[in-house]
Amino acid sequence: MSEVSDQNAQKDWRSSKRIRKRARYLLDHPNEEIPSDVTFLVGNGESQPGKIFKCHKFVLSLVSAVFQAMFYGPLSHPTEETIELPDITPAAFQLLLQYAYADLTDFEIDGMGVPTRDILNLLYCSKKYLISKLAKECRDRIREYCLNAKDACLIFQQARFLDEENLATAALAEISRSARDALDSDDFLNLSLPYVKEILDKPVLNAPEKEIYQNDLSECVQMGEVQRCDRR
Repeated sequence: MSEVSDQNAQKDWRSSKRIRKRARYLLDHPNEEIPSDVTFLVGNGESQPGKIFKCHKFVLSLVSAVFQAMFYGPLSHPTEETIELPDITPAAFQLLLQYAYADLTDFEIDGMGVPTRDILNLLYCSKKYLISKLAKECRDRIREYCLNAKDACLIFQQARFLDEENLATAALAEISRSARDALDSDDFLNLSLPYVKEILDKPVLNAPEKEIYQNDLSECVQMGEVQRCDRR
């Protein structure tokens, strides 16, 4: 009889001594026992389908004053309404939920690391919802693990967009150190024109091909169509 009781206790998510594990159960099982009371449709559906997330207003309000105002303030959403978030990626929102429900900041989903692009989107999401601790975790993660030649141009542009000047400066320094690879990345060709000019005007750009890149890009820069330039 005692063995059966022990098994039932293990199955009962409330039996965990850690509140993080109990809250994580709610995230993983949003419609069991304590049903979710808010639904999000995350993603714009252009590069990937939007994803539905069922959440609990109270939990989200514990980490964000913005969510609190959305759910309990004078402009709160009706319970039955689905909140659309086209400017946030599903991966970034999943990471935000892992932080809100379980205080996790390991930047992994199902044991897999997430791309730099999603971490940058999570930084945007953290600032949008005024979650300062999570924003700091994002900055630290980007500085420690994501600042490489492949992602430097992406980080530079997004950091400028997010008014993250320290990150932008660090990314620009990485571009200068690894200019050959950074300027050959897809993200360089997708940069906004002012950022392209800022990079190419940098006096210590470490690439013998600097003048070649400048010549190749000069016509496209003047036309405002950097992405159409052929790589050399």
